[in-house]
Amino acid sequence: MARRVVISRVAVAVALSVLAVAPAAALQSEEGQCVPLPVVDDRCESWQVVHDPVADVDEPYQQPSAMVTSTSADLIAVAGYGAQDLFDTQGQAHSAWRILGIDPDTGEVRWLSRPGLTDAYSRPLGIQIAEDGTSVLVAGYRASAFGQTDALMVVMSLDAATGEVRWSTTVDGGRAEARSTDARGWFVAEADGSVLVLGTHRQPPPAVAQGLVVVRLDADTGDPTAVRTIPGVIPTGTSVPAGLAVSDDGDHAVVGATVDGVGTYDLDMLAVGLDLADGGLDVTWSHAWDGVGAHAPDRVQGMAADPVDGLVVLTGISSNDVDGSPFDVDYATATIAYDMETGARRWLSREMLAERVAMPAGVAVDDGRVVVVGSRSVDGTGQGYALGLDATDGSTSWVSPVDTPDRDREFTTAVAINGDHVAVTGGSSSSVAATVMPNRATISDTLTVALSASDGSRRWTARHNSTDIGDDAGRAVTVTPAGDVHVLSQVTRNVDMDENFYDLAVLGYLAADAPPVTPDRLGQL
Repeated sequence: MARRVVISRVAVAVALSVLAVAPAAALQSEEGQCVPLPVVDDRCESWQVVHDPVADVDEPYQQPSAMVTSTSADLIAVAGYGAQDLFDTQGQAHSAWRILGIDPDTGEVRWLSRPGLTDAYSRPLGIQIAEDGTSVLVAGYRASAFGQTDALMVVMSLDAATGEVRWSTTVDGGRAEARSTDARGWFVAEADGSVLVLGTHRQPPPAVAQGLVVVRLDADTGDPTAVRTIPGVIPTGTSVPAGLAVSDDGDHAVVGATVDGVGTYDLDMLAVGLDLADGGLDVTWSHAWDGVGAHAPDRVQGMAADPVDGLVVLTGISSNDVDGSPFDVDYATATIAYDMETGARRWLSREMLAERVAMPAGVAVDDGRVVVVGSRSVDGTGQGYALGLDATDGSTSWVSPVDTPDRDREFTTAVAINGDHVAVTGGSSSSVAATVMPNRATISDTLTVALSASDGSRRWTARHNSTDIGDDAGRAVTVTPAGDVHVLSQVTRNVDMDENFYDLAVLGYLAADAPPVTPDRLGQL
């Protein structure tokens, strides 16, 4: 027996402050059907919105960046970017920001903001909704062309009700020669009347490597009020940001990143505490964790915080090899918890969740529980996993597979937790898919799984397929106190076996929904 839901949503574009009203074709929702396979899938999406379907030939390439649901669960804000063509006749790529406001209950697109940035290539990377729900904060960059190291950090505040741009600020990353800094905003947060952005910048010569920078801006005007560069382990090392968190009282912030260590292949998991008192950005503590101490790769894959408890958590891969080649090692899943104010390490968890490699992809924390998700190899097949930890001491509470019985290649990309509700997203594919489309390694569907935070038991499983031969995968996920799950997905629409168009999709799975059953239909997902 199977369930079938027919979804149809009409999206509405509104006038924006930077550009005129977006063309209607830019927001066409997809009309489709969901037919879950018995035993494998438990439910269908309650609604789906696909931004810029293939019918819009002006911008066939849409990519998701980030998504957030407001604390009051009355708005979903999505950041992504669109491109007319991957490359023009001169070999240059062009892209522009796309910010959407979506109703969490119905999937109605309330507004679409297409800020006009003057450079040819631009991308938003981080998004946040202010605690009072009045503004949407977005951080990213604009560059003269694809692949150029002349980017400028861009930070915007949008009206949460209309999508109108309230202010937009360009930041040079703390160096006078602006176009040589290659400054990019990765994560954005709110802190007591201020906006914080964690980004990267090119360090001054002779280093010229990628370093970390934190910028503080006035929340009302967007004016920068403080800039702080964050040192890594070695002056010439490269840093990759992993997260930004602010304490409940707004007095402290924590930055997470992967940084180059002292060894040839050494990577360390860096956490840095900042004092936000009196409008500052003073570094109060810094820890670079070197795993087993062998100067081997230890890389941050995700960061989360419980501001009320003053807890920040980093998760990543940690090498077990102390002597061998970095290309032939076993990796554990390492999770470290720090006190946000003092930097004191509360606990460390290292779990071997596979015979060789278990690759974490994200972490979430809430109400005394930490959940880490990732992917691993089990008996020659790919399988997602979820690891539940006690937030007080890091002890393992449960480990749950994230897979489906009819596929042999599952992976996870993101996790969210709210009370006892855990939502995981990623992809589900099969090695058989390669025979259908020989020039593609896999053909995947967006996989979403709901778990219980207390014991890891599975509540439901859902897969979303945009086309029979397209690659789809979840990129971000949120879950509300009621258990409503929202997924940001990249979906692929195949024009033919050799050319693809990419769309940004948002899927809603409402806890109260009970889709009708159609026993006479059984569809392929």
